[in-house]
Amino acid sequence: MVEKYTGIDTFSTENIPLYFDAAKNGCVVAFDTETTGLHNHDDVVQLAWAVMEKGEITRRDFTYVQNLSVPLDGTEAQQVNKLTDANLALEGRHPSEVWTKFYWMLMDLAATHLRVLLVAHNLPFDLRMVQNNAIRYGIDEGHTLAGLALTGKLIGCDTKEFVRQLKLPKEVLPDCHLSNCVESFALDAANTHDALDDTLACLELFRYLTKEG
Repeated sequence: MVEKYTGIDTFSTENIPLYFDAAKNGCVVAFDTETTGLHNHDDVVQLAWAVMEKGEITRRDFTYVQNLSVPLDGTEAQQVNKLTDANLALEGRHPSEVWTKFYWMLMDLAATHLRVLLVAHNLPFDLRMVQNNAIRYGIDEGHTLAGLALTGKLIGCDTKEFVRQLKLPKEVLPDCHLSNCVESFALDAANTHDALDDTLACLELFRYLTKEG
């Protein structure tokens, strides 16, 4: 089983000019996952993404994902995301369908843009979960994403690390959790542990971090 994501540089100070350019002129895909836990064997149970092209959100989507390997009921993760095994069995889609759709969305964007910037508030974690789940359920998406990265078509931006680089005093920002960023920067967003809400919150944070002036 894959233990960590490789192939995409999740944050680099050298790439900051690219982040600013993507926010204004390029293609940004913010995304978020909710999972059954934090380990490599855990399942993704909700995936959401939002596409921003030339500064405007052009599409957004979310889906529940069937947890075929790891139960959610009674876990610490359930206390956070409030989902249930029954809810996922009824409303969730099969993981292979979810990852195929996500992969082709990124491939289509990469075909029509110079590059795609993939953004999440804990990008190393979300990429690891995406890759592990995709490979577990028969979609070799992780390697394909790495292939896009090697061609320069896909780069990453971890907004949590971006915020850390600001080195703000704790009285301004106690820590880099998304909820504290939303509050401290007075963003028009909410960190609810619903994947779509958190995706849009992350995108608003990215906009704030890359605004000019």
